[in-house]
Formats: sequence, structure tokens, C-alpha cells
Amino acid sequence: MSFAHIQAEYLISQIPWTSDDSFENVVFEWLKLISQHPCKKKQDFEKLFATFRNNHFNKFLHNNANSSEFVKLVCDSAPTTKKDYEELFLKISAYKRNLEPMPGGHSDGVPVAVLWSLGHRALNKVWYKDEVGHVAGKCCQCLTSRRVSFVVRQEPACPATSVWLCPSCSAPPINESFVLPPPKQHEQMLANMRELYILYLSSQETKSPLDVAWSQHYRQHEPAFQVMVANLNSKLASYQHNLTEVEHNYFNLQQWADRQMSVVSKQLQQAYNNGQQSCQGYDLRYRR
Repeated sequence: MSFAHIQAEYLISQIPWTSDDSFENVVFEWLKLISQHPCKKKQDFEKLFATFRNNHFNKFLHNNANSSEFVKLVCDSAPTTKKDYEELFLKISAYKRNLEPMPGGHSDGVPVAVLWSLGHRALNKVWYKDEVGHVAGKCCQCLTSRRVSFVVRQEPACPATSVWLCPSCSAPPINESFVLPPPKQHEQMLANMRELYILYLSSQETKSPLDVAWSQHYRQHEPAFQVMVANLNSKLASYQHNLTEVEHNYFNLQQWADRQMSVVSKQLQQAYNNGQQSCQGYDLRYRR
């Protein structure tokens, strides 16, 4: 999980209709359902429509007694065939226009806000993906797939700031309308971290940051801890010595076994040759 993903999560979570009791929330819940449960059979359509009415629409209808075009569409519809359900679903889905412009855009036709509600783990990578229109693995200018490189032009990384380019093409201008805006706190935190790390490294001589951290940790403990570490290091050295000796003995044993196998192989071959020679007197092919 990256800072960019967290920023995208935060921006979508601030949209009121993702959690309130508004009409837009009912439409949003509908979009979530059809994204989670693709329908192929008539029974699939029936089950999804019943789930929508029981879990979301009835609650909205209870809190909003005023009739509307949307309420009449859901309440008065009585589909009987698969085709009827398909037409009804298209009419309900058309109310997505009330959520436009959709924050985060779409990814493969699915609103990014819906992906957020379903727990997508890299929202920054699909932020306005369809709107930007780049094809993964192909140059964003000439659409060649030969010798292309993925280039992140600015942070936070998202489709608008990340492009596939070949050596012959230059990057197009960044469309700021589709850029994931960076949080000011994030930028300040990264700057502070870089400054602290540079200051930390500049204060060291030849030791690595890991060695310095371990030395500081070692000094801060009581003598008993230092004695325990020294004993463990001694045992480790002993085990390493024993392991080296075992590896040496194993190598010698393997060499001896190879030599014995060679001797046995020669003996078997000689016995076989002697047997062949002793049987030639009984073989008609060798009689004159």
C-alpha cells in the first residue's frame, strides 16, 4: 500500500454519497451490486434486483416518501423475461449520470469509487484510467510495443503522470484534470524524512546505517545482554567451524566413494569379459 493509494482512498471517502442516505447513494449501491454480481441467467437478474430492493431501495423509499421518476421505475416495473430485466437494468444504470463527474473516473468501465468500496489495493494505478486512455505495454504516442519503458513523470504516480514511451517519442503534456492531487502533509513529510536521512548519513564515517544502529542498540543494554550476545557469537563461530569440518569430511568421503565405484565398475567389466570368453566354446558362431 502506497501513499498515493491512501491519498486516493481519502479523496473518495470524502464524497458524501458514498455513505449517506441520499438518492445518489442508492444509485451508488446499485452500481456496486452490478459490478460484484454479473448476471447471465434470468435467475441472476431476479436475485440481484430483489437484493437491491430489500437492502437499499426500501430503506431509501421509507426515508423519502416523495415520488420520483426513479421510484416509479423501480416500483412499477414487473419484468417477466430476461430481456425485460436487461432493459430495466439499463434504465436504472443510466441514473449514474447523477453521480457525474465521477471522482477518480473509471477503470475498464467500472467507476473507481466502486472499486474503492470493494477494497481495491492500488487505487492510484486506476485513477481516471479509462479517461487517460493509455494502453499498458504500448507507447502512448505511436502505440508500438517494441522497446517501451514505463516512466513515472511526477508523484503521486497515476495513469495521468505515468506513461509508456518508446525511444523515438517524447512524453505528451500531463492532463492536470486527471492527476491525483498530492496531499500537502505528504509532501512535507517526505521532505522532512529526506532531510533527516541526509543529516544522519552525513554524521557517519565509514559505517553503514545498519552498523551504527546496531552499535547504539548494543551500548544501550546492560552488561548481561552484552555477555549473552558475546556467547551467541562464540557459539555461532563454533557451529560455522564444525560445519566447515563436516563439509570437508563429506567431500573426502564422496571422493573415496567415487574411487571405489570406479574400481568395482572395472572389476565387473572384467568379469563380464571373462564370462564372454569362457562361453565362446559353446557358441555355434565360434565353432569352425
